[in-house]
Amino acid sequence: MSSGGKPWKISGAGAPWSRLVRFEMTGGDAWPLEPAVEAPNEVTVDERTSAVLFWTIAPEISAKLPQGERTVVAVLETRDGGGGAWTGVARSRELRVAVVDEPNPLPPAWAERKAEVGIDYAFCHEGAGPALGRAEAAVKAQPASWRLLSVKGNLLAGLDRRTEAIAALDEAIALWWNENPKGCAPPWELVAQREASEPVVPPK
Repeated sequence: MSSGGKPWKISGAGAPWSRLVRFEMTGGDAWPLEPAVEAPNEVTVDERTSAVLFWTIAPEISAKLPQGERTVVAVLETRDGGGGAWTGVARSRELRVAVVDEPNPLPPAWAERKAEVGIDYAFCHEGAGPALGRAEAAVKAQPASWRLLSVKGNLLAGLDRRTEAIAALDEAIALWWNENPKGCAPPWELVAQREASEPVVPPK
């Protein structure tokens, strides 16, 4: 919100408003970050409405980042305030990022999270098919991961392969119970994902 409490209209002047954001980084060149999804050309934010942007970096590039600590600041700057759009410069808080070598071997939980991030990247930049391929490879490498199975199930459902999706989610739920034998309640998120994957039967 603006200092006067009025809504901000942020306009990219015919282009995605994410292009108004740049990153200032210490310790070398800025990383080649890419928007995860295409942002709209304009957005209005107020005390109840926020606007969120996500950026990604290609896995093959992140794997080669030099070790060390850097600071990152996101800067939103717009010069054309036509149509009532906000004009000015806004800076985020400084974020401190440390790049370190990947442990070898990678702890199972880290390997699982690394696989999830790779699947998300493939989905954003290549589509559901390539993302599913990554998910299947990840599940093969970590067959006891209910999280990766749930990701695979969601991708299958999105591709309308619902029978396979339900099978994957059923397996994910069973693995969750194996990991949480004393759980007092079922994994409602997984259950909801399974129910959402059920074929839609049109009314008679």
